[in-house]
Amino acid sequence: MAIIFAVGNCCGTVSPPVLTGALFGGIFYAPILGVVNAASMLGNMMGPLVVSAMYDHLGSYRMAWQLCAALSVAALVCVVAASKNICRIDA
Repeated sequence: MAIIFAVGNCCGTVSPPVLTGALFGGIFYAPILGVVNAASMLGNMMGPLVVSAMYDHLGSYRMAWQLCAALSVAALVCVVAASKNICRIDA
């Protein structure tokens, strides 16, 4: 359980800067990371609102968990696809 918690805990804090550097290189790191963090904060802001609305409407968190799992898989697919097609710009 501690390992799962550790991996899940670092996904929101460690992964965005590491993936940004690995996928895009260092020359435009700061502006790209700013966009990534803005998108992440939008998800952090909207996630609880969507989940609570789903709970209020459905009476259960089951569908919300399924949606979160599906979105996580979709995000993983996007990262893998991006890592194959990226054009790194390093100075």
